[in-house]
Amino acid sequence: MRGAEIPSEVTPGVSYRLERPLGFGGLFASFLALRCAAGGTVTVVMKLLRPSIVRKLGEQASLVVRKEAVALGRLNERVPPTPFVVRLIDAGAVVVEQEGRSLELPWTVVEYVSGGLSGTTLALRVRRSIERRGRAFSPARAANAIECIAQGLGAAHEVGVIHRDLAPQAILCSGSGSFELFKITDFGGARAEGLRATLGTWVIGTPGYVAPEHAGLVPGAVGSWTDVFGFAAIIYYMLTGERLHVDQPGESELRTLLDGSGLAPELRARPAACRAIDQLLAWASSKAPEQRLAEPLALAAMVQAHLCPTGEPATRVSVLPAAPGTVEELWSWSWLHQPEDNPVIRSVSWDGYGRALAATSRGLWLWDGTIWRRAVIDGLEPALEVDFVARVSAGRWMLGCRDGTLAVCTVGGVTRRLRAPTPASRYLGWSGALDDVGVLLTATEGVPSLHALVGKRWLKPLALADASVSGICRVDDAEWLVMGRTGTSGYAAVYAPLGWEIARIPTPNVRAFIACDGAPSRRVAVAAALEGALLWRDGAETVHECIDGGFDVSAAAVDPAGRGWVAGAGRIWAREPGGTWRLMWSDPERELPIVSISCDLDRVDAIFADGGVVAGRVEASE
Repeated sequence: MRGAEIPSEVTPGVSYRLERPLGFGGLFASFLALRCAAGGTVTVVMKLLRPSIVRKLGEQASLVVRKEAVALGRLNERVPPTPFVVRLIDAGAVVVEQEGRSLELPWTVVEYVSGGLSGTTLALRVRRSIERRGRAFSPARAANAIECIAQGLGAAHEVGVIHRDLAPQAILCSGSGSFELFKITDFGGARAEGLRATLGTWVIGTPGYVAPEHAGLVPGAVGSWTDVFGFAAIIYYMLTGERLHVDQPGESELRTLLDGSGLAPELRARPAACRAIDQLLAWASSKAPEQRLAEPLALAAMVQAHLCPTGEPATRVSVLPAAPGTVEELWSWSWLHQPEDNPVIRSVSWDGYGRALAATSRGLWLWDGTIWRRAVIDGLEPALEVDFVARVSAGRWMLGCRDGTLAVCTVGGVTRRLRAPTPASRYLGWSGALDDVGVLLTATEGVPSLHALVGKRWLKPLALADASVSGICRVDDAEWLVMGRTGTSGYAAVYAPLGWEIARIPTPNVRAFIACDGAPSRRVAVAAALEGALLWRDGAETVHECIDGGFDVSAAAVDPAGRGWVAGAGRIWAREPGGTWRLMWSDPERELPIVSISCDLDRVDAIFADGGVVAGRVEASE
């Protein structure tokens, strides 16, 4: 099948070209493929049912693929869909000739998730953490993973889908640091309500993670509690690197956290918390289904309370990638989407692996990594104009609206409306965390103000009567970079909300700063200006740098390793150690500016003002 091109049965003009095999399981052969459309190419994964399964099961073979397509299809009906489940893109069948016989192989296409240097599966990331640091996940990192998995399971259960085989290999990972994201995959063993056909007496499950009722070891119906059993075993695994169940499920005593050799020292130092988590995992792993905790979100909330006590935010992930070195040469660039009739992009908020929510001239739109789709947020009027979108955490955004609404929303709709700190004519931006410290940028009659939210309470606003502010970003735990212009020159300052202080920073002779971004874990930030001028802040030190050629720069980002990236009209640059900026990609025919750029260690995604999307990927090398 390598090199085969399979047309979509749903979308005219779209086909999938199989590039190389990714792996062969008991049921499926998985291929890395390219989704080829008039607007661009996107890397995806095509899963074909193996010919031996088709020959053995005959007409029933398609049920395996139908199960996964129905399960994932129901999760895709909402826009934006949950980011915690691998997204279904397409499904169909292809006829192949084998041994003189025509076989129809059902297939599904799902999003491609690459873990890069950190590993693509939860099993691999936990193993690498133990190899490199001598321990499994830290409490904060585990709390973030638990939240992602619980939200994904909750979304699946909400539409009547039970996974049945939740295991570390069924959790895919992307990103790093505070942008580390975990997605549930392999729904081939799921059963959606209304789909009663089965695969005879086959039971698909991972020993040590499959629930007793699904494995046929005890009587009982399969339900959300079945997935909770596997979820509990995954929680133990990510905290210790070992299996919770030593022998067959339910037939031996459960291991405790303090038994685990890979337990993080900061958690081992709190034995009471370990014992409390042990009790929760025992409840979630009860042999009898009727005695087991049934809600994954409830299990997550109770475990997180012991992992991150005293209000420590679960999103504070302590694992950092290696410090940046010279930019590697092995980058490949491609257009994911060429603009057609897309609205003008005003504000973009990236959410994990190549996905973005955008405020546009025609409402909210979602770039799901493959196509643009109009986003509908329950509880928010579709006609309401949105000034900005800002990521609060994975799958969670803050929206600043023209009518004075300041709303926090998820894929399920608006979850919280914040009381405005003071009357404002416009909300212009947000940076920070709701459960820690955040800063809101507003403007009233043209005068910008900074409002700090600390402990769910607004501090006294700080007005900036002598400046026009175009952006803010967090630099470290206590400081934000503020930039824009004052009069006819650029303006930059450091704002300390807890001290209600702001201090100007010397700037190069430029008309205005346009964009900024920071990595608080690295204490670095970059501000980009017109005519290629840049301001680089590292700790308390600020240096002036520039792009060769004097090109206007309109977007900025800092990747998890602390390397700066900036972009302008048809160009993207990366910062080398020492302050030189290397041109990484260019297309001189693109005259519109890039409005937002998202960077990880091995990928870059950029969105143009007209909705065009270009992406760079690091090619594998020895």
